[in-house]
Amino acid sequence: MDNNDQEYMISYERENNSSYMVLRKEDFNDEDYQIKMVRLNKPSHFLKFTINEVNERKCIYYDITSKQQMSRVYEFGKMTIEDIKSIFVNISEMVRIVDSYMLDLDKVIMEPQYIYMTMVDKKLYFAYCPGKSNSDFYEKMRSLFEYIMERFDHSVDKSCIVKLYDIYQKILVRDYDPYNLIWLFREPLSRGGKPDDKPDDKPENIINKAEEINKPEEIYKERSIDNKDDRDRDVIIPTVMTETLVEDEDENRTGPSRKTIVNCISLLLIITGIISLFLKQYAVIRIGVIPSVLCIIVGVLISVFKDFFTGKEVKREKKVEIPYKIPQPKIKYSYDKDENIKPYMPQILAEAVADETMEKSAQQYDRECNKTMLLSDYVRKLKADKFSLKPLDFESVNIRVKDNSGIDIGRDSVIKVNKFPCIIGSMKEICDLCIKEPVISKMHACISVKNGEYCIEDMNSTNCTYLNESVVENHKQYTLNNGDVIRIADKSFSVEIS
Repeated sequence: MDNNDQEYMISYERENNSSYMVLRKEDFNDEDYQIKMVRLNKPSHFLKFTINEVNERKCIYYDITSKQQMSRVYEFGKMTIEDIKSIFVNISEMVRIVDSYMLDLDKVIMEPQYIYMTMVDKKLYFAYCPGKSNSDFYEKMRSLFEYIMERFDHSVDKSCIVKLYDIYQKILVRDYDPYNLIWLFREPLSRGGKPDDKPDDKPENIINKAEEINKPEEIYKERSIDNKDDRDRDVIIPTVMTETLVEDEDENRTGPSRKTIVNCISLLLIITGIISLFLKQYAVIRIGVIPSVLCIIVGVLISVFKDFFTGKEVKREKKVEIPYKIPQPKIKYSYDKDENIKPYMPQILAEAVADETMEKSAQQYDRECNKTMLLSDYVRKLKADKFSLKPLDFESVNIRVKDNSGIDIGRDSVIKVNKFPCIIGSMKEICDLCIKEPVISKMHACISVKNGEYCIEDMNSTNCTYLNESVVENHKQYTLNNGDVIRIADKSFSVEIS
């Protein structure tokens, strides 16, 4: 049980072929109107639950059978734009249900490890938690979106990253409608305009253009819901001016500059005068004393007043635009249901944040790929334990291995596992080791490495996972040793660690 489970006093139990998430809560009344509404009506997007009394303490049993934790689903893969849109649509549908049943939105648990989803249609199911809530819906939404940003695939087109950071800024200042979160992906309001009747949902058509935002002074219209006077006010937000780099115009010329020619003439006159005055035997052209002195004086004067001959130095300005993030004003917002006015914050340029993210990713790549490894560490790595699974009672023809997963099926049907964590199940799109059998759940079990030891964990399967004929509890890791036998439903494997 992790720290979050202890904070919510959550545990997991299994009864026959059903799995439950058990919540122990002290400050709730099972006769409360809202609890009865959810328990008796079983609204969509909410986990069905029953209330039982265990050791004189009331516990809520949420039915999580055939569902997976959202945090576990995206732990082994990256999120896409379509995944985030699907999550937002599900949350908006949940919010509408909360409003229709007159429930308290703040009592919905929004942590990813307690949001469950079905693997076929990616439908989300939330737990309604009675009693006092430590944070409101908007704060929970901010934490959820930060989790999404950490698991988003940042290798996609940069414009998608910019759009996500723009959405993140809106979530920070609570400038969004929980009833229709998909509007965050649509085109922003044009200055003084209205949204299109039929906006396009394609990501490439809903990205904010930086050149429309990064100007010295931009006027944005404040938007309100019912207050017409506030709608006409303008807010002027000055942006940071671009940095100007200055370099000489003559630096990029191919031929000699006028300054160089004047310097050469001045030097030639001075040298000629000195040689004619003091070193007559080396002089090419012999001149008298007075002309020699005049040559030296003229050369010195030309050197001193060379700007008079070359003219004023011409400078060339090179402008380099550097995007800066505009700091948000510290304004306290209130979003009670009875209020009619909802402030609208201006669009925020997110390219700087995206560039910083890409730069950090590149630096992390360099650290991982260009680091030096000691020879002793390399030898120790070569001698690391090898993990294999050997099927005991069924043919290997039922097993499929995911492409480029680091898993090989060798001789005698021995499955060599070189990639961890390794997901075992029947859904080939997600699982590394796919067993196409009706008794195997879509995400059945997971083999991982923790503190140098191999562990197995049940992924809320329907027909259970067994270690040496003992049932493996949900979301709890068990250490594997050489010779152990794990059973996935009715399919057994022998563990070989060499």
